[in-house]
Amino acid sequence: MIIYRFLSLCFVHVLAVVFCYAQQIETDYLTVKGNFDLDKLEDKMYIVRKTVFNKDEEGYNNLHASEVYIRGKICLGNKTTLSFIDHDDLDESRGGELTYISPIPGIIIRNLKIQNGPSVMVVYDYYMFAPKHHNWYKYKTATYNQTQWDSFHVTFDYYDKVQKPLIGSKEQTISTIPKDPMLPKKPLKLIIQECEKGYCPKTYLNFIYYIELLNHIDIEKYERDIRKLAMLIRSYNESWGNYIITNYLKRH
Repeated sequence: MIIYRFLSLCFVHVLAVVFCYAQQIETDYLTVKGNFDLDKLEDKMYIVRKTVFNKDEEGYNNLHASEVYIRGKICLGNKTTLSFIDHDDLDESRGGELTYISPIPGIIIRNLKIQNGPSVMVVYDYYMFAPKHHNWYKYKTATYNQTQWDSFHVTFDYYDKVQKPLIGSKEQTISTIPKDPMLPKKPLKLIIQECEKGYCPKTYLNFIYYIELLNHIDIEKYERDIRKLAMLIRSYNESWGNYIITNYLKRH
């Protein structure tokens, strides 16, 4: 109900698998729709994604995802086409993927997920459109890092002055920090009402959205509301509710 209500993401999957000795390469094709450049015209991102699975030492049937390669093309509504490439290591994970979403106009989020049993790490890189350079620049990273089923933490990194681009390698240096359009705008009481109606966070990105909301309010002033929110979330995901209690309430 919070962020997933307006996710403008459309995936088209066509899967091809290439078998090699002791290695498997899976190729799929994705389409992401959104308003990437704030001109009110629909834009599309076409992605060719190759995931490399290598043989475990134990045997051929035990494969782990080791790398992911992206070749992308952004087709803007004004007929401009921009190309980019991306790559990341998956640290010999059992499962991993690299995708992109555009939750609101002008924003592209790079989503890297790495999973191996109970260990899960999800990294969201937030890119904001800069009309001057006709590119998107990383201004924030949110990381969900879970080492065990009930042991995790959420961290945020903000890039104030020097920002890396989504396309190419030329960084931009800014003197004035623009307002983050992805900061939660709804008051806590409204968030609680939505949770009471069953719209509690159900994805990592939704949960991170709630955590950033708590990071920007007076937790002493809203202690009662935070406790209520934690109890509501706890009924859906006990670990997430306990995380809020442990990190945002003085008296457990």
